[in-house]
Amino acid sequence: MSFSGNQYPSYANKVITTRGDIVRGSSTGERERLGIGSANKVLQSDGTDCDWETLSLADSTLTTQGDILYQNASGLARLGQSTDGFVLTTKGAAANPVWAAAAGGGAVELLDYEEFSAAAASYTKTFSPALTHDDYGQFMIAISGKTDTENEVPTIIFSGSASNVYASGANISAGGVRTALAVSATAPLLIGNTSTFVSASIPFSCFINFNLNQLGGGGGYLAGHMTTFNVANLMWEEKWFEVASGNLSSVEIEMAGSGQFLQYTRMSIYGAKNA
Repeated sequence: MSFSGNQYPSYANKVITTRGDIVRGSSTGERERLGIGSANKVLQSDGTDCDWETLSLADSTLTTQGDILYQNASGLARLGQSTDGFVLTTKGAAANPVWAAAAGGGAVELLDYEEFSAAAASYTKTFSPALTHDDYGQFMIAISGKTDTENEVPTIIFSGSASNVYASGANISAGGVRTALAVSATAPLLIGNTSTFVSASIPFSCFINFNLNQLGGGGGYLAGHMTTFNVANLMWEEKWFEVASGNLSSVEIEMAGSGQFLQYTRMSIYGAKNA
């Protein structure tokens, strides 16, 4: 009987000694033991040999919910979570990204939106802290809705002002006839009047834009323009107004007397950010 090959091979169980060991080929082609690596090591090849190496994947780099992974000059790196509202900003070639406050110059922000789920006499939006002309160069308010059978006139109140509210304007009929409204001190400020709200259950739309003037040394006022349409008979009113208030702490729409805004009445408030 003849044999070819190695009659006494080096079996794996004669090479490995410890639970978790593996067998690899040595530089001379012999079997050799590669002892079990330390916790969380992974088997990696460098093209010539294999060994246990430190895990270099994303889950070993990211440590906190909200972290993100990016490539820096040396390899994968962690960019930790940042301040609420910050945006990820690139810094150009050969520079790492950073979190930064969003550029707000000229951007129009929706500050509040409300749609009545049921008929209601009023709605108030309070801003804390109060908004100033350092924050926003202009404000816009859009109101659309319908009055109830009480036939009351809607009003609007800025920053709780119950005095020093002045308005002037004109009524314009469907035929284009213009009727001037004299300057008057009125509080709260009427969104329309008995010419635009001539009967019960009037559908209406109102658009208001205004800005704030904070006088040096204290005080101030807001001034703006309002246009209200009565859809039922195409009457509309435009009004210029001034309110003694140096900031915008609240906006309230309220129905005069015992009237209510019907369900689905909406109010949206926007602000144009300064640069």
